[in-house]
Amino acid sequence: MTERYLARMHRVLRGKAFTSIDEANAFLQSPQFKKQMDDPPAAAASFERAQEAAFDAWEMPPPQRYEQARRALAIDERCSDAWLILAEQERTRIKQRRCFERAVAAAERAAHEDGWFCECPEPHSLYGHLPARAFFRAKMALARFLMDGVYLGDARAIYEELLRRDRDDHMGARYELIQIYHAQSDHTALDRLLDDYREDVTAFLSYERVWLGIVQDLDGKMLKTLTRQAIRSNPHVPAYLLGIREPPNRDDGRVTVGGEDEAEAYASIALEWWLAAAQRTWDWLVGNVRMSKADQKSSRTRRTRREPNPRPSQRTAH
Repeated sequence: MTERYLARMHRVLRGKAFTSIDEANAFLQSPQFKKQMDDPPAAAASFERAQEAAFDAWEMPPPQRYEQARRALAIDERCSDAWLILAEQERTRIKQRRCFERAVAAAERAAHEDGWFCECPEPHSLYGHLPARAFFRAKMALARFLMDGVYLGDARAIYEELLRRDRDDHMGARYELIQIYHAQSDHTALDRLLDDYREDVTAFLSYERVWLGIVQDLDGKMLKTLTRQAIRSNPHVPAYLLGIREPPNRDDGRVTVGGEDEAEAYASIALEWWLAAAQRTWDWLVGNVRMSKADQKSSRTRRTRREPNPRPSQRTAH
């Protein structure tokens, strides 16, 4: 569902009082709802009209996109998406940062003036409040910009705020935070995050638990439990961390849960800290790698072309 579709649905449903979930679902499946979605009520409030203008801008090519974004701001200066669009055209990081910061300021102003935080006192429910979605987009965009610019402390503060306001983490902030915690060598924060999302047994967090268990000399029995969970989540990861398997094609940017593309995606991010702790992680990786026939052939080919890659020494681990 696109943001525009959700905004129109919000206007169609505004003022309707359903007595049960079944009644609401019946309306959403009715011809009446489909007809109203094809011709939804016009955006009345200035913020809604500005948001519609921003939706139009997303679909336009430059330079019309930027002209439309300015029109959106002329309608309502609280339209944070318009500032995100304008950031695209800036050629310096200083000006880009200014746009992202204005987007966040606009989103926060809209949040307070329209009472989004008051309507959604529970942090985990805020993302489900449709008008607040622009707030999350602005915050996430600024955090990623800061992270790319190595302003890790500032980016970390924003990502942690997003998790407080959206416990279910619809934006994927926890994966960005994990990288920052590694960069800052903050294993305490990493351990806390992994525990907060203990129900997440996908490959990324499962292998992070193994890594942390190894470097913290976790009890052998507990490490075996974490190892079983990691291998169950995706058995291909060790092969990619060891570099004995060629990356798959990922043209569409999507990954398959439990698939080789997911394993390669994790390895491309996490290889740095697995190598940094190679004195401890090497034996685990070798002991848990699942080598296919293609991997074995590739490994033999590499050995005939160059000297075998020795087990990392103490010098190379640092």
